[in-house]
Amino acid sequence: MAKASGTKTAGAKGDAERYSKFVEAAAHQHSVWGLYRDGWALGKDEDGQPVFPLWPGKDMAETCAVGPWKGFEPEEIPVEDLLDQLLPQLARDKVGASVAPPSGDAPPTPSIAKLISDLEDALGNRDEDVD
Repeated sequence: MAKASGTKTAGAKGDAERYSKFVEAAAHQHSVWGLYRDGWALGKDEDGQPVFPLWPGKDMAETCAVGPWKGFEPEEIPVEDLLDQLLPQLARDKVGASVAPPSGDAPPTPSIAKLISDLEDALGNRDEDVD
């Protein structure tokens, strides 16, 4: 039992780090990446609910274009479009966001509200750093 608990904690720590790096990269680059082929690629969270996978870089998205996403191509999404259009639409459609999902693993799935808030905070901090 202790081993399983430790493994879960290690996984949660990795998810938190992956999420943090995703937010930092999105703020720095002002873009994220999805997979597209006649429509956007969707996945499922651990509960089987639909999620929209997002990656901080083209290479990461491209690496995950396997299995059910084979034939999908990385597509850049400007962070402004993400915040103003895509994330609000996902919330209305009751679709979550998965952040930097690795192939075959359950990805971090923050709430849409948390993702918007964290991205806006990171962009605000970034703008302050530039001034």
